[in-house]
Amino acid sequence: MLDKSKLTNEDKELIIAQALNTDEGRTALAQAMVEPIRRSLE
Repeated sequence: MLDKSKLTNEDKELIIAQALNTDEGRTALAQAMVEPIRRSLE
């Protein structure tokens, strides 16, 4: 598993760009963006 604290901004951009290339990746990104908002509304 990746150690998120050691990723550079370039690494993060590459991972996001790759995720945006697939339906599953776009769904995962959307869920990751929504979850903090959902928790703050509870």
